[in-house]
Formats: sequence, C-alpha cells, structure tokens
Amino acid sequence: MIDNKGLAAFTAVIQQRNFEKAANQLCITQSAVSQRLKLLEELLGQTLLMRTPEICPTRAGQALLKYAQNLQQLEHALQHELEPQQQQSWVQLSIGTNADTLATWLPQALAPWCLQNKVLLQLHVDDQDQTHHLLHSGEVMGCISSLAKPAHGCVSTPMGSIEYFCIASPAFRQTYFSTGVTADNFQQAPLVRFNKKDLLQHQYLNDYFQLDADQLPQHQLPSSEGFLDWIRLGMGWGLAPKEQLLDLLDKGEIVELTPQQTVTVPLYWHQWRVSSGLTDSLKQHVLMHINT
Repeated sequence: MIDNKGLAAFTAVIQQRNFEKAANQLCITQSAVSQRLKLLEELLGQTLLMRTPEICPTRAGQALLKYAQNLQQLEHALQHELEPQQQQSWVQLSIGTNADTLATWLPQALAPWCLQNKVLLQLHVDDQDQTHHLLHSGEVMGCISSLAKPAHGCVSTPMGSIEYFCIASPAFRQTYFSTGVTADNFQQAPLVRFNKKDLLQHQYLNDYFQLDADQLPQHQLPSSEGFLDWIRLGMGWGLAPKEQLLDLLDKGEIVELTPQQTVTVPLYWHQWRVSSGLTDSLKQHVLMHINT
C-alpha cells in the first residue's frame, strides 16, 4: 500500500525541483516533506530521488511518478462516474512539447479541452527530438516528438508534420545574399539558432548546400518570439514554421530565402501504454486538431 502523504510529498518535490517550494505547495514544513519522503522510501525499499546535481527521480521514482499521475486520473474519472452532476475538481496533467508547436496551434487547441475536462495543464518545453526523455522519466504522461519509435512501455501515433522555411529580413538578404543564395554566401551570414539542441539549420545546410552549421557564425535565442524578432531586426537568418511567419511575410518584414527548399519534420504523439479515458481523450483531441 502506497502512503498517500508520502506520495504527495514525492510528487511535489519532483514538480517543484525544490524541497522548500514543495513544502509551501503542501502547506507543511520542509522537514515534514523530508520525513514523509524518507518513510515512503523505507516502505518501498527503494531510493526515489537523486538530489545532485539536481533533484530528479531515480528509476524507481520514475515508475512511482507514472503511478501517481495515473492514480490522479483514475480518481478524477471515478468521481465523474459516481457523481456526474457534481462539480468536478481540477486534475493535473503534464505533457511535453516543442517550442514551435507551443507558439502556434497547441494553446488554442487545448484550451477548450482543458476547460471541458477541468484539467490543469503542466507544459514542459524541449526540442522535438528531446521531449521523449520527459515521458521516459515519468515527468509527463504524453509528449509531441519528432521520433517515431516509442520508448519502452509507451505507444506512438503519427500526428502529421511541420514544415520549416528559411527566412531573413530584406536588409539581411541584401547584405549577404545580393548575388544569390549560395554556399559561399551562407558561410559569411550569421544564423540564428534556438539552442544547442536545435539541429534544423544543420539539416537544412547539409541537405541543400553541403555545409556544416557548426562552422558558421551563429546567435542563440531560446525563445520563439525572440528568435523571430532577432531575424526581423536583421541579425541573422533562421528556420521557422510558416504558420508563425504569415503576418511578418505579409508586412514585408521578413522574406523567404529559398521558398522551394524547406525542412519537413514529422511529429508523433507519444503516451504511456497504460492510459485512461482522460489521456485517450487528450490524444484524440490533439490528433483531430493537427489534422484539420
């Protein structure tokens, strides 16, 4: 039998990545959090947390975190089934997504669903090649990823794809590409990269110009809005989904450098194989939106 107070302390510490903040969330002292966690570990005979270099779940902790999230969803479903006319309490769900999806269609897609199902959504943002790590660790119950192969104990469903276009400001194009968009000119032109995990420009340069992006001058801006602003201000070129670009293209603030040369990234919805009605509903809602 899992101790509910210990389980609540464990999940709060994971969510907050801090014992003091977890204590504040639970309205108890920090020492009480530590004691509840210690008793839970003794009960299970497993170490659940690694405290250095940062707080994160052990392998046993990952399994317990998945259990905790599934338990919360089952309790939510049971409450609705027993008292369908009763005002439902809020339930928390964590999912992983890439920044571009979050900056475009995801909030508009999920807001009505969250209101209808009384869901408090916890979004974890990482590169589309990395979000599956969040699912494997138990930090999220589902994620949007560019990887097709599901992790152990998970299932993967194709969502469609997102197309990225190479863009720059008109002034930047005139400065660096007045003689054409060539490999030689790209070697002089600074690129704008989201972060070190972002390899889209590597794929683009390798596919079309046989260049290594790591050998080129580059800026890093880990913000979808700041990324586009930096390009609009003429600081470099970059790759972005066309859905984000329509207004700037219409205003002439940015231009496409190579309209016929794009990068297409397939997307997949991953979730745990053991699901609930709520998670299955979320999956169907996400797939329905992206395919419309």
